[in-house]
Amino acid sequence: MNHFRKISVAILAVYLLGLLGGCAAALVPSTSDPARKLGWAQELMDNKNRPLPAEKLVNEAIEIYTVQQNELGLAEAYRVYGLFFKSYAVASQQRHYEESGFLDKSATYAKRFEKSLEYFEKSRDLLQKNGDLDSLPNVYVQIGITYTFMNNSIAACNSYDASLKAHQSRMEQDPKLKYELPKEFSDFSDAVVHLKKKSGCQL
Repeated sequence: MNHFRKISVAILAVYLLGLLGGCAAALVPSTSDPARKLGWAQELMDNKNRPLPAEKLVNEAIEIYTVQQNELGLAEAYRVYGLFFKSYAVASQQRHYEESGFLDKSATYAKRFEKSLEYFEKSRDLLQKNGDLDSLPNVYVQIGITYTFMNNSIAACNSYDASLKAHQSRMEQDPKLKYELPKEFSDFSDAVVHLKKKSGCQL
């Protein structure tokens, strides 16, 4: 390989690394559908350990749902943002977030669980306002888990109880409703009871 070709290959390699590695949104599909944006965001933070493009997608979904005045869409976006702030993906990038912060400029790494709660509560409020029981039990569970992370067992237990109450209302509305749960749990209530035990709640 001559000297000129070596230089050309080196430049090309640097260019490709800049595209694939330097860009936070590299290899993230483009879509105008906010629901798909949220789905990809969860995939990025749950399975790809890529919180930066995940947060970008969540914010894009929030902007679209806000323009559409779609409150249930916003409730889902806020739920996913709550999951984002308490995720391992964010915890694994501590240095970046301490130095550069989040797209939500009111958030800090040290107070990320408080920010997670803020978004879960915004989701809960919109779900309650619109009488949507489908996601409400899960949001209460996530609030409880977040309080557990914060070592606030009383608030965690209250949230788990609220989740069970919301679940009961949901089942009264649709007794045939099925859930996707880990194999070790027979139903949603069984999963919540397990969480209550882990948090030291009174059963």
